Amino acid sequence: MSLAMKYFVLTTLLLLQSCVEKEKLGVAAPSIVELILEPSRYNNRKVRVFGYFDNVPVTSLYLSKEHAKAFDVSSSIYVGDNSDGGTMHHSGYAGNLVFVSGSITKDRKFNEYMIFPVEKIVIFDTKEVCWENDA
Repeated sequence: MSLAMKYFVLTTLLLLQSCVEKEKLGVAAPSIVELILEPSRYNNRKVRVFGYFDNVPVTSLYLSKEHAKAFDVSSSIYVGDNSDGGTMHHSGYAGNLVFVSGSITKDRKFNEYMIFPVEKIVIFDTKEVCWENDA
């Protein structure tokens, strides 16, 4: 087995172990695609998901920057803000690739799934926690 293949196998095993550990802690780590296609699978569960965050015209996590610019809601999931004063919507980190940690819930009024409440948002590039819920 080549060195590159060994590295690939080891990296894959470490990532799988990380996902298993998160599941043990009660935090699912679906891809944004899994979450958009089957949000009911994660209903009332804590998740940590990666995507492109934008807050214009609504606060959502998108599949990509292009989907956000086109306001392609079929390629996004709404991100609800229950913080005091709506601080998430007014923060300056929109337009970044981020990890969003929160719970998946179904809005009764609109019959849509969303990430609500959000616990924190971490910028992908810098790993900086750019927003934490104060509620």
